[in-house]
Amino acid sequence: MLPSLALLWSAVPGLTSSLSLIPTLMSALVVSQGFHELGHALAAAHEDIPLLSTGVHLVLLVLPTFFVELSPDTLSPLTDLRIASAGVWHNVVLLVGAWLLSREGAGLGRSFGLMCGIWRALDEGMLLVEVHQNSPLAGHLSSGHLITHLDDLELDRATSSTNSQLKAWAHYLDSKSSADPYENMGWCLSTSAFDEGSTDCCAVPAAELLFDTSAAPAGDTTLCFLTSPSTSASEGRQTCLDPLTLLPPTPPSLVPPRCIDDDSCGSTEGAGHVCARISEEEQVLRIGVRQAGRRDGREAASKEEQVRTVLWQGPRATVARQLSVTDLEPTTWLVPLGLFLALERFYSYVLTQNEVARLS
Repeated sequence: MLPSLALLWSAVPGLTSSLSLIPTLMSALVVSQGFHELGHALAAAHEDIPLLSTGVHLVLLVLPTFFVELSPDTLSPLTDLRIASAGVWHNVVLLVGAWLLSREGAGLGRSFGLMCGIWRALDEGMLLVEVHQNSPLAGHLSSGHLITHLDDLELDRATSSTNSQLKAWAHYLDSKSSADPYENMGWCLSTSAFDEGSTDCCAVPAAELLFDTSAAPAGDTTLCFLTSPSTSASEGRQTCLDPLTLLPPTPPSLVPPRCIDDDSCGSTEGAGHVCARISEEEQVLRIGVRQAGRRDGREAASKEEQVRTVLWQGPRATVARQLSVTDLEPTTWLVPLGLFLALERFYSYVLTQNEVARLS
């Protein structure tokens, strides 16, 4: 029973997921149980055994359990065995069907939706479908936003090494630091301005905080910046700076040039500049976001829909758990924004429940 319990535990709304997933879980439960009992009924009909009754019980007036009642008169113990095992075999068939449709399996559900024009694949960004109701991000991000960057990683299918924004999103948030310097570039700052800053914030442990460049933040927003460790002269130098002035929607003309190391600053800005980036110990994730195009396919261009940056301070993996995203966009307003994710969750619950039934 231990494997079954482990699988079932991963699908418990309110404990391991949001309460909003209860309808999806219950739908998968009804389909799985109904298909299981259908197997018993069909096997009995094949053996010419009459079906006395069928129905549903409500456990605690909430949890549905289906049943079929057959005639006690059977032909042989082997017939009883065939009827009893038919339910499990139907669960296996349902499991295979869900695997074929699911993104975790063959992904035929996604391909079918693309072929029928229900949704289209995004070339840029991840479409935000849902923000966890208790997440601090809920006040800054909402359904319909397009997340274009994680730090300096462009969520672009054409430039992604995996040719998939979804894989790039999952891989980056699963990692603790950026191995590629181009995914977390610095800014060319004057040496005098860098050295004049305080270093008090660099001694404070990182906490879960949230800054939004589109609104005036309350309190201190300074973060610890480090110079590039590419040269021994700059290694170990640090100061406290306000990052909000370096990020969109600040006009590009007012933002210092980006850099990889001090040498790249010297080639663009001349002597007297250092390449400074936010310390990895701050655990800061820069989330680039803008409003997605209208549902009729036209791009929106108002000031409110320009790119801005939300700064998350805390473990990256927390962001992955609190935001539900997809790389598919509905082709019409008639299709709900979260339809694809809802179907994927349904397939996932069906897979889990039928795997539990098979192992039990």
